[in-house]
Amino acid sequence: MQQEPTQYELYDPPADGITAVQFSPTDSQLLLVSSWDKTVRLYDVAANQQRAKFEHRAAVLDCCFSDASRGYSGGLDKGVNMLDLTTSTDTPLGMHDEPVRCLSWSQESSKRPVLSHPRSSLSFPL
Repeated sequence: MQQEPTQYELYDPPADGITAVQFSPTDSQLLLVSSWDKTVRLYDVAANQQRAKFEHRAAVLDCCFSDASRGYSGGLDKGVNMLDLTTSTDTPLGMHDEPVRCLSWSQESSKRPVLSHPRSSLSFPL
């Protein structure tokens, strides 16, 4: 017997196309969403509530969690930001020569975000 997939319609969704969605590795109720509308939004899907919203200068192409209280984002503005999901503040970590297309959190590489672009890969010390 198959279970039907659960669907969520998010309250206050991004105004433009969604570029990435990531569930928290430590809290399955938390969803991080990046968008062409220059934002990253944190949702509590169980409560259908937006908990935080972060602005970039250009479209955000990817986002990731490190845990339930911290995330990272990057995009066409070429910057990588650390997102404090508890206080709704962001901290620029650095710039790349090209737009940031892909971000991931690496436990193995001294707990730092790793970004990649077709021609390069970088990790940012914290």
